[in-house]
Amino acid sequence: MADDFLQGVVELTNIERDGAHAKNTDSSGRTTTLSGDEVVSMNMWGFTPHVFGQFREHFQKFLRSSGPDIKSESYLSNTVNELVLTGQARVKVLRTNDSWAGATYREDHPLVVETIRRLVDRGDYQKRLWL
Repeated sequence: MADDFLQGVVELTNIERDGAHAKNTDSSGRTTTLSGDEVVSMNMWGFTPHVFGQFREHFQKFLRSSGPDIKSESYLSNTVNELVLTGQARVKVLRTNDSWAGATYREDHPLVVETIRRLVDRGDYQKRLWL
């Protein structure tokens, strides 16, 4: 990161615990060890309206190349990475020291519920988030 602007994004899926750390093993078998100090997006992005035309173009390109494959995915982070690397976009990184609770899989539910309960008990969230 230079001057708090994103230099690139690496999308990792299938992250799992590995002792005191975590790891990702990609489809080619290459393993990336994660310390827990990495800057992550957790898909919390904020964009100006200008970028949506770029997103449309990227998504149309994705559909032409991968659309027929029902299991293919167009990752927002990969689109942002391409735009940053080609100089078509600049992304300011806003840091926080907060931790995350992933809610990707059904098995994640108990941990997410407990994490939210602790945040409510601590006063970070109201007990009733919606009326």
